[in-house]
Amino acid sequence: MRLLRSRPIRVALGWQGVAALALTAIAWATVGPHAGWSALLGVLVGIVANLGHMLRRRREVVALRRELNARNRAGEPARQHRR
Repeated sequence: MRLLRSRPIRVALGWQGVAALALTAIAWATVGPHAGWSALLGVLVGIVANLGHMLRRRREVVALRRELNARNRAGEPARQHRR
């Protein structure tokens, strides 16, 4: 996937993975296996949500770039993008 070639995204996902393993190990060791599984699934939900958000934002950026390129080719002035 092209999105995962971005170093900042890989670093963020790497840290989230490390945190997931650490939280799972701590919960498993202190409370038991049910807490460990709960911690792991909770962190994985966050990781999947972040991936979904990154994909959505990337799609918006690509669409905006295409629109700006088409306007530049047509000689129209670029419109301001509002967030």
